[in-house]
Amino acid sequence: HFMLDTGAQATFLNGTAVEKAGAGTKSSDQKVYGIARTGRQTQQVVPFLTLVAGGKSMRLRDVIVYGPASSGLINIDGILGSDIAQFGTVHINATSGVFSIDSGLTEDGAE
Repeated sequence: HFMLDTGAQATFLNGTAVEKAGAGTKSSDQKVYGIARTGRQTQQVVPFLTLVAGGKSMRLRDVIVYGPASSGLINIDGILGSDIAQFGTVHINATSGVFSIDSGLTEDGAE
């Protein structure tokens, strides 16, 4: 379960989800910017993470690990940031229950 935060420049993973999945991490000295973590350094990243969201498979690099943390109300495995836009245009239609990522390419690779 991921939350979409279009203001976040990067995708983040909750440390609890990393532990559950048994994902490998590596040390990092990246800085995390944003309202909650302005200029704070992270200590772990997942080198490669493949996610399927909105029918699109995405391979992200150096996904920042935070926490483990839980809000008590809604426990999420991570936050999808605006970096997912590199895979295409994000379409959200809450009325119809649609979340998709469209590359704008046809099956033969043409636009």
